[in-house]
Order: sequence, then C-alpha cells, then structure tokens
Amino acid sequence: MHNKIVVCTVASNDFMHYLERLLASANKYIVKELLYLVLVNVDEQKAGYLKKLHKNLEISHDFVKFKNLEEQRGYCTNRRATLFPKLMEIYNTPIVWVDVDSLFVRNGLEMIEYAKEYDLSIIYRENEKIKAETNKSKNITLGPLGTPFFNVFPEFNK
Repeated sequence: MHNKIVVCTVASNDFMHYLERLLASANKYIVKELLYLVLVNVDEQKAGYLKKLHKNLEISHDFVKFKNLEEQRGYCTNRRATLFPKLMEIYNTPIVWVDVDSLFVRNGLEMIEYAKEYDLSIIYRENEKIKAETNKSKNITLGPLGTPFFNVFPEFNK
C-alpha cells in the first residue's frame, strides 16, 4: 500500500491510554496512512491489540532501563531525533510527528497536503507563544532534560 504520509509517535506504557485514543481517531480520519509507533518498555504482546485499532500500523519496541520517570520521559521526548532519519531512509513520503496525546478530529487530507508542501514545519498554538526576553519566560517549567520552555514555542525577537 502506498502512503501519502507516515504519521509517527512514541509512547511508553504510561501513555497507552492516550495511544489507544490516537489510534481510534486515526482509524476514523486517516485510515489509509501508515502510523509508525515506537513503544518504550511496552510488552510486545500489546502490539496485536493495537493493530486492531488501526490496520496500517508499524510498531517497533525499545526496551531501556531508566533510573526514574523523568529520565524515561526525556528518552521518549527525544526518541524522534533518531526516528526521523530512519523513517526518511525507509519511506519516500513526508513524515508527520504527532504527540501521543493528540487526536484526529477531521479528515486528514488537509494535513497530508500541508505535509507535502513544506520541508519542515512546526505548528503551535498562539497561547503557548512567549517572548524569550520577558520575565514570564523565567518562570516556565523546565523540560525533562532540564531545558527551558517546556511545552512552549518561544518567539525570539530578531
């Protein structure tokens, strides 16, 4: 089956309830597109159940020992850095990352066309944009690896 895009995400066992919802929404709105999942420390037997939620599913498993939950979250967050090059080698189509707690709420054609138009794009919500030089940015929660601007896309003045 030829895919117009490949949608990918990473999930640990703690996020399986989000993954189930993501797959159910994808099964309704982007049925023919490939979803590529990296499951971190998730029992391989769960793959059969997940494939019932979306028929066009590719799954890989990572098993890693973490010292704590924050280290696991950091790993899952940054796993896409090694996932993108791998998927780009395998598939000759746009790669779309979605967070595991995302949902598809309408036909994916608009997203597919958008993905084909740009080499790289970032979509963010306006209310999460901040000015990096303001005092507000000093109070932003640090990310799992200690980096600033967790869950926000900072807007830097030129």
